[in-house]
Amino acid sequence: MRRPDGFPNEVLLILSQKDLARVQGGPLTKGLYATDLGFFPKAEGHYRNRPGGCDQHIVLLCLEGSGRYRVADGPVFPVGPGDVFLVPQGYAHEYSADDQDPWTLQWVHVRGSLADSLVVLWGNDFAPKPLSSPVLARARDHFSDLLTLASREGALRAFSGALDWWLRLVLCDPPLSPLPGISAPPVIEQAVHYMAEHLDEPLTLAVLAAQVHLSPSRFAAVFFKQTGNAPMAHFQRLRIQRARSLLERKGMTISEVALAVGYQDPLYFSRLFRKATGLSPRAWIKNPRG
Repeated sequence: MRRPDGFPNEVLLILSQKDLARVQGGPLTKGLYATDLGFFPKAEGHYRNRPGGCDQHIVLLCLEGSGRYRVADGPVFPVGPGDVFLVPQGYAHEYSADDQDPWTLQWVHVRGSLADSLVVLWGNDFAPKPLSSPVLARARDHFSDLLTLASREGALRAFSGALDWWLRLVLCDPPLSPLPGISAPPVIEQAVHYMAEHLDEPLTLAVLAAQVHLSPSRFAAVFFKQTGNAPMAHFQRLRIQRARSLLERKGMTISEVALAVGYQDPLYFSRLFRKATGLSPRAWIKNPRG
Protein backbone atom coordinates (compact mmCIF):
# COMPACT_ATOMS: atom_id res chain seq x y z
CA MET A 1 0.00 0.00 0.00
CA ARG A 2 1.31 3.42 -0.93
CA ARG A 3 0.04 6.87 -0.05
CA PRO A 4 1.54 10.39 -0.12
CA ASP A 5 1.41 10.89 3.66
CA GLY A 6 -1.03 11.67 6.45
CA PHE A 7 0.36 9.67 9.34
CA PRO A 8 -0.91 9.66 12.95
CA ASN A 9 1.05 12.17 15.09
CA GLU A 10 3.00 13.49 12.11
CA VAL A 11 4.49 16.99 12.12
CA LEU A 12 4.73 18.86 8.82
CA LEU A 13 6.00 22.45 8.76
CA ILE A 14 6.42 24.58 5.64
CA LEU A 15 7.89 28.07 5.67
CA SER A 16 5.46 30.68 4.43
CA GLN A 17 6.26 32.79 1.39
CA LYS A 18 6.91 35.71 3.73
CA ASP A 19 9.39 33.72 5.82
CA LEU A 20 11.11 32.34 2.72
CA ALA A 21 11.60 35.86 1.37
CA ARG A 22 13.23 36.84 4.67
CA VAL A 23 15.69 33.96 4.83
CA GLN A 24 16.55 34.10 1.12
CA GLY A 25 17.50 37.77 1.48
CA GLY A 26 19.01 37.69 4.96
CA PRO A 27 22.83 37.94 5.07
CA LEU A 28 22.99 35.42 7.95
CA THR A 29 20.40 32.99 6.63
CA LYS A 30 20.58 32.98 2.83
CA GLY A 31 23.48 30.51 2.85
CA LEU A 32 21.36 27.83 4.51
CA TYR A 33 17.62 27.70 4.95
CA ALA A 34 14.85 25.13 5.01
CA THR A 35 11.77 25.29 2.85
CA ASP A 36 9.97 22.58 4.81
CA LEU A 37 10.65 19.89 7.39
CA GLY A 38 8.78 17.21 9.21
CA PHE A 39 8.53 14.15 11.39
CA PHE A 40 6.71 11.07 10.07
CA PRO A 41 6.27 8.37 12.75
CA LYS A 42 5.67 4.79 11.63
CA ALA A 43 4.94 6.12 8.16
CA GLU A 44 3.05 3.18 6.72
CA GLY A 45 2.70 3.52 2.96
CA HIS A 46 5.09 6.48 2.72
CA TYR A 47 6.28 6.74 -0.88
CA ARG A 48 7.87 9.40 -3.05
CA ASN A 49 8.82 9.20 -6.71
CA ARG A 50 10.19 12.35 -8.34
CA PRO A 51 11.53 11.54 -11.84
CA GLY A 52 12.41 15.21 -12.36
CA GLY A 53 14.14 15.56 -9.02
CA CYS A 54 13.48 18.25 -6.42
CA ASP A 55 14.58 21.88 -6.36
CA GLN A 56 15.97 21.45 -2.83
CA HIS A 57 18.40 19.03 -1.20
CA ILE A 58 16.54 16.49 0.96
CA VAL A 59 18.13 15.09 4.13
CA LEU A 60 16.32 12.21 5.82
CA LEU A 61 17.13 10.45 9.09
CA CYS A 62 15.57 7.08 9.91
CA LEU A 63 14.99 6.72 13.65
CA GLU A 64 13.16 3.40 13.66
CA GLY A 65 11.83 0.84 11.20
CA SER A 66 13.14 0.45 7.68
CA GLY A 67 12.71 1.38 4.05
CA ARG A 68 14.60 1.76 0.81
CA TYR A 69 15.64 4.44 -1.68
CA ARG A 70 17.27 5.00 -5.00
CA VAL A 71 18.91 8.07 -6.54
CA ALA A 72 19.19 8.50 -10.33
CA ASP A 73 20.07 5.16 -11.97
CA GLY A 74 21.93 3.89 -8.93
CA PRO A 75 21.25 0.81 -6.84
CA VAL A 76 18.37 0.45 -4.40
CA PHE A 77 19.73 0.96 -0.89
CA PRO A 78 18.11 -0.46 2.24
CA VAL A 79 17.61 1.96 5.13
CA GLY A 80 17.47 1.02 8.81
CA PRO A 81 17.46 2.65 12.26
CA GLY A 82 20.15 5.30 12.62
CA ASP A 83 20.75 5.66 8.88
CA VAL A 84 20.84 9.11 7.30
CA PHE A 85 20.42 9.46 3.56
CA LEU A 86 20.65 12.36 1.16
CA VAL A 87 18.92 13.23 -2.09
CA PRO A 88 20.83 16.05 -3.83
CA GLN A 89 18.96 18.79 -5.63
CA GLY A 90 17.96 17.95 -9.19
CA TYR A 91 18.48 14.18 -9.00
CA ALA A 92 15.67 11.78 -9.89
CA HIS A 93 14.81 9.67 -6.86
CA GLU A 94 12.37 7.26 -5.30
CA TYR A 95 11.98 6.15 -1.70
CA SER A 96 9.47 4.19 0.33
CA ALA A 97 8.84 2.76 3.79
CA ASP A 98 8.94 -0.98 4.34
CA ASP A 99 5.48 -2.58 4.21
CA GLN A 100 5.99 -4.69 7.33
CA ASP A 101 8.20 -2.39 9.40
CA PRO A 102 7.62 1.20 8.19
CA TRP A 103 10.23 3.77 9.07
CA THR A 104 10.01 6.76 11.38
CA LEU A 105 11.64 9.73 9.65
CA GLN A 106 12.95 13.17 10.45
CA TRP A 107 13.43 15.07 7.21
CA VAL A 108 14.21 18.53 5.90
CA HIS A 109 14.35 20.22 2.48
CA VAL A 110 17.20 22.77 2.35
CA ARG A 111 18.71 25.32 -0.01
CA GLY A 112 21.63 27.74 -0.02
CA SER A 113 25.37 27.82 -0.67
CA LEU A 114 26.21 26.25 2.71
CA ALA A 115 23.73 23.46 2.01
CA ASP A 116 25.52 22.90 -1.31
CA SER A 117 28.85 22.68 0.56
CA LEU A 118 27.53 20.12 3.03
CA VAL A 119 26.27 18.01 0.14
CA VAL A 120 29.75 18.14 -1.43
CA LEU A 121 31.24 16.92 1.86
CA TRP A 122 28.93 13.92 1.69
CA GLY A 123 30.62 12.75 -1.50
CA ASN A 124 29.36 11.07 -4.65
CA ASP A 125 28.31 7.85 -2.94
CA PHE A 126 24.54 7.86 -2.45
CA ALA A 127 24.65 5.00 0.06
CA PRO A 128 23.09 5.75 3.47
CA LYS A 129 25.44 6.39 6.39
CA PRO A 130 24.84 5.05 9.90
CA LEU A 131 25.12 7.49 12.81
CA SER A 132 26.85 6.49 16.01
CA SER A 133 24.50 5.98 18.96
CA PRO A 134 25.49 9.23 20.80
CA VAL A 135 25.08 11.31 17.64
CA LEU A 136 21.76 9.67 16.79
CA ALA A 137 20.43 10.51 20.25
CA ARG A 138 21.54 14.14 19.89
CA ALA A 139 20.08 14.45 16.40
CA ARG A 140 16.76 12.98 17.49
CA ASP A 141 16.41 15.39 20.41
CA HIS A 142 17.70 18.45 18.58
CA PHE A 143 15.24 18.00 15.74
CA SER A 144 12.41 18.53 18.23
CA ASP A 145 13.95 21.93 18.99
CA LEU A 146 14.11 22.63 15.26
CA LEU A 147 10.38 22.00 14.98
CA THR A 148 9.76 24.31 17.93
CA LEU A 149 11.78 27.13 16.35
CA ALA A 150 10.23 26.61 12.92
CA SER A 151 6.75 27.14 14.36
CA ARG A 152 7.71 30.21 16.39
CA GLU A 153 7.29 33.71 15.00
CA GLY A 154 10.44 35.83 14.97
CA ALA A 155 12.80 32.87 15.36
CA LEU A 156 14.05 32.45 11.78
CA ARG A 157 17.65 33.42 12.55
CA ALA A 158 17.81 31.08 15.52
CA PHE A 159 16.17 28.36 13.45
CA SER A 160 18.78 28.73 10.70
CA GLY A 161 21.61 28.41 13.23
CA ALA A 162 20.02 25.34 14.78
CA LEU A 163 19.45 23.85 11.32
CA ASP A 164 23.14 24.35 10.49
CA TRP A 165 24.07 22.47 13.67
CA TRP A 166 21.69 19.57 12.95
CA LEU A 167 22.85 19.18 9.35
CA ARG A 168 26.52 19.17 10.32
CA LEU A 169 25.73 16.63 13.00
CA VAL A 170 23.93 14.14 10.75
CA LEU A 171 25.99 14.68 7.59
CA CYS A 172 29.44 14.90 9.19
CA ASP A 173 28.88 13.01 12.49
CA PRO A 174 31.25 15.24 14.55
CA PRO A 175 31.78 14.91 18.34
CA LEU A 176 29.48 17.80 19.24
CA SER A 177 27.75 18.48 22.52
CA PRO A 178 23.97 18.93 22.60
CA LEU A 179 22.64 22.46 22.50
CA PRO A 180 20.84 23.72 25.61
CA GLY A 181 17.17 22.84 25.68
CA ILE A 182 14.73 25.41 24.34
CA SER A 183 11.48 23.70 25.24
CA ALA A 184 8.50 25.92 25.93
CA PRO A 185 7.34 26.27 29.57
CA PRO A 186 4.57 23.86 30.70
CA VAL A 187 1.77 26.44 30.49
CA ILE A 188 2.55 27.10 26.83
CA GLU A 189 3.00 23.41 26.00
CA GLN A 190 -0.35 22.65 27.63
CA ALA A 191 -2.14 25.39 25.70
CA VAL A 192 -0.58 24.44 22.36
CA HIS A 193 -1.39 20.78 22.95
CA TYR A 194 -5.01 21.72 23.66
CA MET A 195 -5.11 23.76 20.46
CA ALA A 196 -3.74 20.83 18.45
CA GLU A 197 -6.37 18.49 19.89
CA HIS A 198 -9.26 20.87 19.08
CA LEU A 199 -8.43 22.29 15.66
CA ASP A 200 -11.97 21.67 14.43
CA GLU A 201 -13.59 23.61 17.27
CA PRO A 202 -14.30 27.38 17.55
CA LEU A 203 -11.86 28.02 20.40
CA THR A 204 -11.72 31.43 22.05
CA LEU A 205 -9.05 33.17 24.09
CA ALA A 206 -11.17 32.68 27.21
CA VAL A 207 -11.46 28.93 26.63
CA LEU A 208 -7.71 28.56 26.13
CA ALA A 209 -6.91 30.66 29.20
CA ALA A 210 -9.22 28.51 31.31
CA GLN A 211 -7.27 25.39 30.33
CA VAL A 212 -4.13 26.77 31.99
CA HIS A 213 -5.96 28.52 34.86
CA LEU A 214 -5.03 32.07 33.85
CA SER A 215 -7.09 35.12 33.04
CA PRO A 216 -7.40 35.81 29.29
CA SER A 217 -5.23 38.93 29.52
CA ARG A 218 -2.52 37.20 31.57
CA PHE A 219 -2.54 34.15 29.32
CA ALA A 220 -2.25 36.29 26.18
CA ALA A 221 0.70 38.19 27.67
CA VAL A 222 2.55 35.03 28.76
CA PHE A 223 1.91 33.30 25.43
CA PHE A 224 3.14 36.28 23.42
CA LYS A 225 6.26 36.66 25.55
CA GLN A 226 7.24 33.03 25.08
CA THR A 227 6.29 32.53 21.44
CA GLY A 228 6.26 35.98 19.86
CA ASN A 229 2.75 35.29 18.63
CA ALA A 230 -0.79 35.93 19.85
CA PRO A 231 -2.64 32.79 21.01
CA MET A 232 -5.39 32.95 18.40
CA ALA A 233 -2.91 33.69 15.61
CA HIS A 234 -0.94 30.63 16.69
CA PHE A 235 -4.15 28.59 16.69
CA GLN A 236 -4.85 29.64 13.11
CA ARG A 237 -1.29 28.75 12.15
CA LEU A 238 -1.73 25.26 13.59
CA ARG A 239 -4.95 24.89 11.63
CA ILE A 240 -3.21 25.78 8.37
CA GLN A 241 -0.32 23.42 9.14
CA ARG A 242 -2.77 20.60 9.71
CA ALA A 243 -4.66 21.50 6.54
CA ARG A 244 -1.44 21.27 4.53
CA SER A 245 -1.06 17.68 5.65
CA LEU A 246 -4.70 16.73 5.13
CA LEU A 247 -4.74 18.15 1.60
CA GLU A 248 -2.14 15.61 0.56
CA ARG A 249 -4.31 12.69 1.65
CA LYS A 250 -6.16 10.97 -1.12
CA GLY A 251 -9.91 10.95 -0.80
CA MET A 252 -10.37 14.22 1.12
CA THR A 253 -12.00 17.16 -0.62
CA ILE A 254 -11.11 20.77 0.08
CA SER A 255 -14.46 21.23 1.83
CA GLU A 256 -13.78 18.22 4.06
CA VAL A 257 -10.32 19.54 4.95
CA ALA A 258 -11.80 22.95 5.76
CA LEU A 259 -14.30 21.35 8.17
CA ALA A 260 -11.58 19.20 9.73
CA VAL A 261 -9.68 22.32 10.76
CA GLY A 262 -12.70 24.30 11.91
CA TYR A 263 -13.77 26.34 8.87
CA GLN A 264 -17.39 25.98 7.77
CA ASP A 265 -16.88 28.10 4.65
CA PRO A 266 -14.44 26.48 2.17
CA LEU A 267 -14.00 29.75 0.27
CA TYR A 268 -12.95 31.57 3.45
CA PHE A 269 -10.64 28.68 4.27
CA SER A 270 -9.12 28.86 0.78
CA ARG A 271 -8.41 32.58 1.17
CA LEU A 272 -6.70 32.04 4.52
CA PHE A 273 -4.72 29.10 3.13
CA ARG A 274 -3.48 31.08 0.13
CA LYS A 275 -2.50 34.00 2.35
CA ALA A 276 -0.49 31.70 4.62
CA THR A 277 1.19 29.50 2.01
CA GLY A 278 1.13 31.47 -1.24
CA LEU A 279 -0.76 28.63 -2.93
CA SER A 280 -4.40 27.68 -3.27
CA PRO A 281 -5.47 24.42 -1.60
CA ARG A 282 -5.90 22.84 -5.02
CA ALA A 283 -2.35 23.80 -6.05
CA TRP A 284 -1.01 22.50 -2.75
CA ILE A 285 -2.41 19.02 -3.45
CA LYS A 286 -0.17 18.77 -6.51
CA ASN A 287 3.03 19.49 -4.55
CA PRO A 288 3.54 16.88 -1.78
CA ARG A 289 6.33 17.29 0.80
CA GLY A 290 8.51 14.87 2.65
